[in-house]
This record gives sequence, C-alpha cells and structure tokens, in this order.
Amino acid sequence: MDGDLSVYESRAIARYVNDTRGGKLTPSDPKKRAIMEQWISLEQGTVTPEISGVVAQRVFEPMFGGKTDEAAIAQHVEKAKQGLDVMDAHLAKNEYLAGEQFTLADAFFMPYFALALHTPEAPLLTGRPNIDAWWKRVSARPSWTRALELNEFTQKQ
Repeated sequence: MDGDLSVYESRAIARYVNDTRGGKLTPSDPKKRAIMEQWISLEQGTVTPEISGVVAQRVFEPMFGGKTDEAAIAQHVEKAKQGLDVMDAHLAKNEYLAGEQFTLADAFFMPYFALALHTPEAPLLTGRPNIDAWWKRVSARPSWTRALELNEFTQKQ
C-alpha cells in the first residue's frame, strides 16, 4: 500500500518501488532495458514455472502434508533445461542478465532459485558454471542477505 495504491503482484510491486525510489534497478539505456525486459519475460514464462514446479513438489507439498510427485519433478526438470542452458550461455558473456548492471531481471530470478538450491535438483543451477557464478554474485548482495534474515522460511532451512 502506498497512499491510495494497492498492488499485490510481486513484479508489479518491484517495478513500482523501483520507479518511485530512484530507478536504480532498470537501465536508462533503452537497448539494455529491452534486454532486461526480455529476461523478465523469460523468467516469468519459461524458467520460473519449471523451477517453481520443482520447489512446489520438493518443498511445499511435504510442508503441507502432501506427497512429492517424482514424475512431475522429472517433467519440470526436463522442461527447465533449455531455458537454463540459454541463461548459462548468456551469462558466459555478461556479468548480469542485462549486462554489467544488476537489474530487476536478476532480482526476479532469485526467490525460486534460492529455494531450488535446497533440493536434490540444485545441480540444475550449480551444474551450469555461469549460472553458478552469477548466483554467487547476486546472492552476496547486502540487500539479499538482509532479505534472508527477515524471511522466516529461509531461517528454518
């Protein structure tokens, strides 16, 4: 809630906060911003649905008394590979997803990646050297470590 604005979707909230607090997480260059937006689309539509599917089965199903569906995990893993390969190849030439600057694109990938790293499927990420190196950079950011301190779920891990 910000004045009379009530927004509940995390990506919309992040964009709004960024736009109203200095815009440091979006490139000012239109070409770099387009690359950032491309990665945000790939995150939301291609990679995170599969990674979150693994997390749902490995973390949330057991947490709420459900049974892990290994077949569903296998399908999510298989579908995730192509997007992660594209991401790994891109990160071979770029420090961050939009180039040399940490952006909203990087931030949007982080929550489910963090959870996936606590599953047996972690090698999907750690086994790709450029994603692994990127993760080490982004997860070392003071803002991320502070967010983890405030997150009850990650405190229990």
